[in-house]
Amino acid sequence: MKSRKNLKAELRDLLETPVVLRKGSSRQRVALLSAIVADQADRALQGDAHATKVIVEIARECGVFDGSHQEIGYDLNKLSADELDALESILEKTQMTIREGEGED
Repeated sequence: MKSRKNLKAELRDLLETPVVLRKGSSRQRVALLSAIVADQADRALQGDAHATKVIVEIARECGVFDGSHQEIGYDLNKLSADELDALESILEKTQMTIREGEGED
């Protein structure tokens, strides 16, 4: 019988698989999970309430809203300026912010 990785390891490997993400005329190689999150963010920006809920839940699970610097597989520092702006736009619809110190004097 062939040895098999556990499901968690197989899922991690799958979600880390590089794929090509196309935005307009640009192409970028990203992990499958990043592409899925970007797709959800795009859908949320188009008014998809479920996609917005998914993005907010991912951010919540990653501690984005509690000031925690502990990560659960998502590094917001790896987002491009455009991607960060898109995420902020989504969160703005839900009255949340992700950049510390915004609006403070």
